[in-house]
Amino acid sequence: MMVKVFAVLLVVTNWVLSVAILWMTILVYEQRVDRCATEELSVLFALPQIRASMPDSPAFGAFIDIAGYFMNVGLVSICTSILLFSQLQYHYQSAVTTSVKLTLSQQAAFLLGQE
Repeated sequence: MMVKVFAVLLVVTNWVLSVAILWMTILVYEQRVDRCATEELSVLFALPQIRASMPDSPAFGAFIDIAGYFMNVGLVSICTSILLFSQLQYHYQSAVTTSVKLTLSQQAAFLLGQE
């Protein structure tokens, strides 16, 4: 009985962490906060360890993995990717702006080094 309670507690912990990461992603995406992605990456690497700490853990692919592991890892992976790309977009914005607007063909010629 105690092992089942502990297993359910681990699944609930996985879902709480995943929903927290989803909430942080929503806040960053709406530009309410500026965050680094270290928390998300740490949760992404912690989920397999939480799964491995389950006593008498079944082989991978059991129902508990589908409900409490694979979906969590997928959700946290997507959220972490979104946060990493938003950080890249935020940190690598153009420092100099100009009023000159180039057409698409002019931009392509510039990038290719053609006159």
